Amino acid sequence: MATFKELGNKAFSEKDYPKAVEHFSDAIKESPGDHTLYSNRSASYLNMGKAQLALSDGDRCIEIKADWDRGYQRRAMALQNLGRFDDAIASFEQGLKFNPDNAQIKQGLD
Repeated sequence: MATFKELGNKAFSEKDYPKAVEHFSDAIKESPGDHTLYSNRSASYLNMGKAQLALSDGDRCIEIKADWDRGYQRRAMALQNLGRFDDAIASFEQGLKFNPDNAQIKQGLD
């Protein structure tokens, strides 16, 4: 049987973002300390045009794992979609401190 994370990743790859959010939310209930689940749900929200929810999940991802560059990317992408460009740049730069080789914005799942 597939895990909620696996189901969420599958729904995301099929561009069924509402279903992906549902599965990632279920996975978060089971493993609230897994930063990748917030990252993946953030990406799903962003693809649904729900930048404020994407920002909240990006922030939560960073709270859990402050040294992971992808969390800062998620937050930055949400900030960019909210028109907060200076904040988005600052978040991208913060993430690059943890992985200087990751200069390309990625939108894949973890």
